[in-house]
Amino acid sequence: MQLQPHLNQLHKSTKSETLLASWMNHVQSSRTKAVKDEAESDLVALREATDRELIELQMNTQRQINSLTERHENDIVRLTQDHKEEVRRLEQLNLDKVQHAETAFENLMGETETQNGLIFKNLAVSIYLRRFLVEDGYDRFLTT
Repeated sequence: MQLQPHLNQLHKSTKSETLLASWMNHVQSSRTKAVKDEAESDLVALREATDRELIELQMNTQRQINSLTERHENDIVRLTQDHKEEVRRLEQLNLDKVQHAETAFENLMGETETQNGLIFKNLAVSIYLRRFLVEDGYDRFLTT
C-alpha cells in the first residue's frame, strides 16, 4: 500500500504538470496572438505612414517639376523675347542700310542723268552747230 500514495502523488504531479503545460500553452498562444495582433497593427500603421510619406513625396516632386517647368518656360519666353528684339534690331539696321543705299543710288542716278543730259545736250548742240556751219558754209569758223 505504500505504492498507492506514491502513485496518487505521481498522478497528482502528472496532472499538475499537464495542467501547467496546458496553461503555459494557453499563455503562449495568448502571447502569440497578442504579438500577432500587435504585429498586424504595426504593419497597418507602417503601411499608412508609408502611404502618407509616398503621397507627400509625390506632391513635393510635382511641386519641383512645376517649379522647374515654370522657370524654364520663363527662361524660354525671356530668351525668345530677347531673340525677337535682336531680330527686330537687325532688321531695322538692315532696313536703314537698304534705305541709305537706295538714297545713294538715287542720288548717283540723278547725277548720272544730269551728266548724261548735259553730255547729250552738248552733243546735240555740237552736231547741230556742225551741220549748220558746214552746210551753210560757215566752216571757216571751224578752223579758228
